[in-house]
Amino acid sequence: MILSQFDYISREEADSLLKSICNLKHKTLTMIMLDAGLRVSETISLQLKNFDFKRQELNVFSLKKRGDKSLRTIPISNRLLSCLADYIHTLPLLEPDIYLFPSCNRNNTGFHMDRTSVFKIINLRYN
Repeated sequence: MILSQFDYISREEADSLLKSICNLKHKTLTMIMLDAGLRVSETISLQLKNFDFKRQELNVFSLKKRGDKSLRTIPISNRLLSCLADYIHTLPLLEPDIYLFPSCNRNNTGFHMDRTSVFKIINLRYN
């Protein structure tokens, strides 16, 4: 594919999107995708154990290739680190295996939020 076929948002559009989000969970989720370049599926499946806060790194298993999960290490920006620090303090439980973005559905305890919820969050503000 040729790069011109992809749609990107500008830095100004990204900053405007982040400023429009008041919910800390939604803002953190969006900032991870923007600053770390994660796909929606990678972002919603993040667990606390994926973060190395001392090194300011995020370890992600790429879900793009089916069957082949390759590990990527991504630096965490200072603004993302600050946002994560604020958000993590709101989580009811701080264990390595908990999802950073748990499902709000009471029937899905122990699961992460779904892709459609993320698309609704972003589309409400960006479109």
